[in-house]
Amino acid sequence: DEELFAKAADDSILQPATLLAQAERLLDDPRSHEMLAHFSRQWLDITGLGNTPKDSEIYPQYNAGVLEAMTEETARFVRHVVFSGSGSLPELFTAKYTLTNQTLAEYYGLEGGGGQDFAITDLEGTPYGGILTHGAVMSQHAFGDSSSPIHRGVMVRERILCQELPPPPPGIIVQVPEPDPSLTTRERFKAHSENEPCLSCHQLI
Repeated sequence: DEELFAKAADDSILQPATLLAQAERLLDDPRSHEMLAHFSRQWLDITGLGNTPKDSEIYPQYNAGVLEAMTEETARFVRHVVFSGSGSLPELFTAKYTLTNQTLAEYYGLEGGGGQDFAITDLEGTPYGGILTHGAVMSQHAFGDSSSPIHRGVMVRERILCQELPPPPPGIIVQVPEPDPSLTTRERFKAHSENEPCLSCHQLI
């Protein structure tokens, strides 16, 4: 708005106190709720959720309704932490609750859910907690037939820790290990983290 343009034009926005005051003012604007949801989708790189088809035999319940609910879960969770919760990174990354509707709660195998509406859903006693365990994040940064510690590790390094990773060495052939029911995903990718030329990057992710 004009107030913000004016403070940008005279460089007063560069003063920490002014910047903080303007940020707080903008968060009081109702439009900030949708902008915050948009930011979270960009930040976590989940805007293309659904672009990678999932194997319907492995994930038979993964459908458009679940995808839509996953996207909404993350948007509502971020808004809840910022506007109703502590507004802190610890809550964002470790909260033992999320927001689900009935469709998503059933897909996750959780008790609760708000029918068609979204409601706070307890995660105590589950391995889940915080935004990085949301279905949208886990699903987007994965393969069509399995999870991917590589994709997720890159996302955390670049999107959360703001550390740019070097490109793969020239001529390297990246061969993704075939799914093996006798091995965990971590075991399948173990060689990537132990042997050159993969080691230099994969030890970071």
